[in-house]
Amino acid sequence: MRTSFLRCTLLSAAIASVYGSPAHADNWNGSYIANGQCFCVGVQDGSVSTQLVPTPIGALSVEQICEKIGEGPGLTKTDGVFDSPVYADPQCGHGPFASNQAPDVGCSGAYEPGVDCQAAGPNWNLQTAFKEESTVTREEPTTLAVTGGSRYIDPASFRVVESTDEQTAAVSAEDEQLLNIEDSNPVAKDDSLQTTPALVAETINQDNVEADRLAEQARVDAEAKLAEQARVDAEAKLAEQARVDTEAKLAEQARADAEAKLAEQARADAEAKLAEQAAVEKNDVDAAEVVAESTGGDTQVAPIAALQLPTGVESKYNDFEYLQAMPLGYDFGGGGMAVSGSYESHGKWHYLGRAGVADSYSELFLGAGYYLVPPNATRMTLSATVGLEYGRFTLTSGDFSTRDEDSGLALSIASRFVLNRHVELQAGLGYSSFFDGDVHFLGGGFVHINKQLDLTSQFELGDNDSFGLGIRYYY
Repeated sequence: MRTSFLRCTLLSAAIASVYGSPAHADNWNGSYIANGQCFCVGVQDGSVSTQLVPTPIGALSVEQICEKIGEGPGLTKTDGVFDSPVYADPQCGHGPFASNQAPDVGCSGAYEPGVDCQAAGPNWNLQTAFKEESTVTREEPTTLAVTGGSRYIDPASFRVVESTDEQTAAVSAEDEQLLNIEDSNPVAKDDSLQTTPALVAETINQDNVEADRLAEQARVDAEAKLAEQARVDAEAKLAEQARVDTEAKLAEQARADAEAKLAEQARADAEAKLAEQAAVEKNDVDAAEVVAESTGGDTQVAPIAALQLPTGVESKYNDFEYLQAMPLGYDFGGGGMAVSGSYESHGKWHYLGRAGVADSYSELFLGAGYYLVPPNATRMTLSATVGLEYGRFTLTSGDFSTRDEDSGLALSIASRFVLNRHVELQAGLGYSSFFDGDVHFLGGGFVHINKQLDLTSQFELGDNDSFGLGIRYYY
């Protein structure tokens, strides 16, 4: 009865392998891991499916074992990646392997073929798969001495025996070809090979020991790989930290050097400015006090030396290119505004014009001037001006109003004096021939704001006094 059951099982497996279409054959041929167990999947290699493997009920072919274990919960592939590790052999990296497969149990599996690497998984769970068959009491193997029958494996004795003519007739020629064990199989030819429960247990134990060894080796390899990766990561992190620290140190050094350079430049500028100021002050003192020949310790000051322009002090005595605006008040005429301008040409000559408008008085002047700086008194600038002047008075008293206007020649002689590097003073005499003639005293001052701008003042004392404050711009 057991022999008939085995023949039917082998026949069904063979027919299923020829005519069937496994659910996952299009995805993978070999095995995969699911729920901690190893399941066959797809179509096994022809050189592997007929190989015999010990089981709790005797030696069976790979094809028979895969049929018994089944394909498990199923294998899914998404975007070229399986949801479980897959293996090219039928036992998740433990073989048997085809002739063209390398039995590298440390890198025999993958999620994405050709990309990642997985160690061998668990062995077949043969104890569970053949639990019912292994509990059946086995009969002593018998050898059927008949002729003309087909050959098969007796699961109980692992011996090759001959079947009866009636048994042979029950199997078609095609089924006999599927069930026939090739004579080239050395296990099938060896009639002396016997299988006992102890031998099966020993074989399973050896498989478990080998699986434990491979698992331990995989664990050691994984730990070594993790340790190496941790070392590489630590070295990379240290190198990056060293680079960041070096850059920060260089940046700090550059900042400190820049600050030191700026501080040194500021100190040098301050010292130069103080030295220049000291030289100017010394020149002022030297110009004001000139020691002549002395007798008995007496000193005499030469007044002419005090008129020399100190070294480093600039004067605007020779700058007659300007524009000036000045609010001005007249003794007769009220308050108003005066504007003037000058243009320098032909050496020391300059040409100027002036216009003033007040409440009841207005005037206009056009003329030319000449200036001279005495060689022995460079603090002074002597200037003479001549031109035509026009003036007009408008007098109103109640309903009575009258206007008086006149024109004539105007002359003036003045001198500017450099008091220090910031202040110049001016004084002189002028004469206007209009309105019966008038000799007047004139004066003023200049405060230098910068090279192009002065605050200026002006006054005249005579028949018609005036006073004003304004701004002069040197263009």
